[in-house]
Amino acid sequence: MKCIHCGIDNSAQTKFCINCGEPLERTVACPNCQKQIPRQGNFCPHCGHKLKGSSSKSRSMARRRKSRAPQPSAKSSKSKKSRLRDFVIVMLILAVLGTGLAGILYSQRPRNTTLFRQSGLLSGSFVWPQEVQSIASQLDCPCGNCELNLADCTCENPNGALEIKKYISSLLKTDKSRDDIVKEVKSKYSPQS
Repeated sequence: MKCIHCGIDNSAQTKFCINCGEPLERTVACPNCQKQIPRQGNFCPHCGHKLKGSSSKSRSMARRRKSRAPQPSAKSSKSKKSRLRDFVIVMLILAVLGTGLAGILYSQRPRNTTLFRQSGLLSGSFVWPQEVQSIASQLDCPCGNCELNLADCTCENPNGALEIKKYISSLLKTDKSRDDIVKEVKSKYSPQS
């Protein structure tokens, strides 16, 4: 017997549909004459009474609604869990990559001279060691923006006093003589003609 609710064929002995669970009654009582009539009919064959909600259109609509109803399954819940897990994994990967990228960008940023200004290295209030000043006094500042002796200059220009005095300070930590340091500074920082 075919179910009028979902359209599935059921065996003749079945009282309820194996698909939707609706009763498979073959006949119902006519609300007007109380005689047994086929359930699928639109009108009572005995008295002609129109049966409520039994139009083929309403039955086909009910059938479509039943077939569209989502059926809960273990597969759908597994897919929700796996989608949630995948989302969390992707977010963690993005967080790690974002943190790494931020670290790389931070380490590659241009050097800020604010710390040197605060410590006095750029403001001229910093006092260079006597050995650095002694070697710097033998040189002129090669920055091109000033004409001062390197020992007296405090410019922040590229190849200026700050950079050269730091270089002299690093060379003093080696075993080089003062004359060798002066020659090396001149060769590195002398203006190319």
